[in-house]
Amino acid sequence: YNSTLDGMSAILPTRLVTTVLLRCQSARLSTSTQPLRIALLLGSTRTEGPPKPANVGARVGAFAAAALTGLGHTIDTVDPIVEELPLLVKPQFAYAAGKAPPSLDALYDRLLAADAYVMVTPEYNHAPSPALVNILNHFGSSVFSFKPSAIVSYSQGQWGGCRAAVGLRPILSELGEMQPRCS
Repeated sequence: YNSTLDGMSAILPTRLVTTVLLRCQSARLSTSTQPLRIALLLGSTRTEGPPKPANVGARVGAFAAAALTGLGHTIDTVDPIVEELPLLVKPQFAYAAGKAPPSLDALYDRLLAADAYVMVTPEYNHAPSPALVNILNHFGSSVFSFKPSAIVSYSQGQWGGCRAAVGLRPILSELGEMQPRCS
């Protein structure tokens, strides 16, 4: 499947896109036909290139969001550039009730309200994005448990982000997210 993401030509394998869409489509375990609330977590914090434009993750995330919105789902994009979370010192669940920073509690509420999650991560040094992992580490498994997740990874290199996806799977598993099998 060929697509142009804001001037960047990208080849997204049909199987990958189909897997993400089908997993998100079947995320609701009831027989309800209501649309899902999907939290799309971006992992890139790059604001300067190369490549140009620098934030490839925003473009990949926009593509995934458009595909999921086309299926009728509601997307809540969590962008580390917008959220401006500090490096983890104390996770949200370690604060006494009402004592966490308001922005952290607001993000907690948004993530808790999601029916499913899509992680969009670049591959940095054979690993997932530190910015994405930092977001995840601010919250405990009570936010993510028993909800389906999908990983969309990318890289300018020959492996296309697969090593980042492999590195992200144990983190999502520890958080209790249901993940698609590797195929």
